[in-house]
Amino acid sequence: MKKNALLVLSLLLCGCLLIFACRKDLNNYLLDRDSASSPLIESAKIWRLRNLTFDKANGTAPSKILKPHWQDAWQIKSSDGSLLLIVPTSEHFISNSDVKVRRFFVFTTKNGNVEKGRILELIGFKYNVEANLDLILKNIGSNISSDFSGSVIEYDINYRRLNSIGYLKGKKIDMAAEIINIGPDEIGHLYKSAQKKGGTGKLMLSGNNNLVMSQEDCPYVQPVFLNFPATLCQDGYVTVEHSFTYDPLTGCLLSETYTYMYQTCPGVSTSNPGQGSGSGSGSGSGTGSSNPDYGGNPGGGGSVQEQLADTDFDWSDISDNEVLTDPNADEEFDPFQNGPFPKVTNVIAKDKFVPFRTVNGEAVNCLTLSKEMLAKKGYTCSGYLPSTQTFQTFGQNGVNLNTTQKAITYLQSALSQGIPVLVGVDAFAGSSNADNVTDHFVVIVGSGVDPVKGNYFNFYDSSTNNSTKGTSDQNRLYYNSTTGKISGPTQTGYTSQASNPGHDYIVTQVRKSIPKP
Repeated sequence: MKKNALLVLSLLLCGCLLIFACRKDLNNYLLDRDSASSPLIESAKIWRLRNLTFDKANGTAPSKILKPHWQDAWQIKSSDGSLLLIVPTSEHFISNSDVKVRRFFVFTTKNGNVEKGRILELIGFKYNVEANLDLILKNIGSNISSDFSGSVIEYDINYRRLNSIGYLKGKKIDMAAEIINIGPDEIGHLYKSAQKKGGTGKLMLSGNNNLVMSQEDCPYVQPVFLNFPATLCQDGYVTVEHSFTYDPLTGCLLSETYTYMYQTCPGVSTSNPGQGSGSGSGSGSGTGSSNPDYGGNPGGGGSVQEQLADTDFDWSDISDNEVLTDPNADEEFDPFQNGPFPKVTNVIAKDKFVPFRTVNGEAVNCLTLSKEMLAKKGYTCSGYLPSTQTFQTFGQNGVNLNTTQKAITYLQSALSQGIPVLVGVDAFAGSSNADNVTDHFVVIVGSGVDPVKGNYFNFYDSSTNNSTKGTSDQNRLYYNSTTGKISGPTQTGYTSQASNPGHDYIVTQVRKSIPKP
């Protein structure tokens, strides 16, 4: 009798162990999914490691990066017949019950090998994303035969935003979206801006679904703020979904919406139970180096001590001889003729500003910081060497007027397409750079006309870690049509330090922006 009981217990124990070992396969079976094969997962791991961007400043991978949950992976066939490997990752608790978010690594495969990898965020509004994951994932880019209303945001494997697709009741619509992290002060500024009456510049979408301004006017659009709590923690930040619909024929903005998702407060854990898949990949961890916020922007909104770059720092300490292939090398730019600059506002969002920083006690070069800023929009630039990609507008002998006028035409063309441009400036007496005049680098992000001072370009300046000053609307470089000089002040205080006073920035060189490979 005892032997029989012991045998039964042993069989039950073996059965439990078998079930536990096969629980993922059983879960996929119950959900009518195909479990991912080990060779396919290994191929995805190799592809991901090969395509991660390493930080050249300290030789390491990015500190805040999404980690795949390989053990929970499955595979499905997309609507176009390609095989997709779906790999869950960490999630966050969403305070707003009307919003459901899931994010995944999605690898496109062919003949058992990975050809492409990306990160997708699925955002549903009053829609059960969790119950319809496979339906959404296999139909990305196409209409979805369901009531899915929301958006899909696509990122590269390094969690950098590429584009987005909007849906209303399963149909694609003319909408773009992003998830951003903003502090309470900026929210207050947005509230105030929303109360203003009158027209705004015509808003259009660039090729990668970012808002840019054009010369014409559109009807004023009143921004809508959904589900924001009555109070926000002072030193924290809020994660919101920012979406906008537009007229594809005119480019005019039709609506703009900020939807509250959750807030992160200092010293308060965000590790609440959240939405997760049945395979054990649900949320439950807070913001951290392995679980960045949604939106690909892990930065917080806490106050930091203002820090300026050292004016004695040698900005020429890194190699600047990289030559990239310019896909528009044959494009010619006619010299600019006098006329008003078009109104273009912040082709890089202010919350994407790259501040001054140090690594292991050493200042990071302003050229590196400016290139990181370009990368926020998917661009970089060659070094100083290729004259076909660098407009030398100012040198030891003064202004090169013809080159300056061509550079202005290029800048206007780039900005109209939502493309930021890196420029060199003269800020102090003397220079150790190759052109003997450039002391510093900034990024041009907009243009306009001042009623008194005339045409100008706006710029972001990484000589400070104070983002308000670094992205100030008064960071302007004015074009003097008489002298041909492009010059203006920075609001960072970089050239007004008592230890080494300088002068208004003078644009010395303009480098063509090249799409990042």
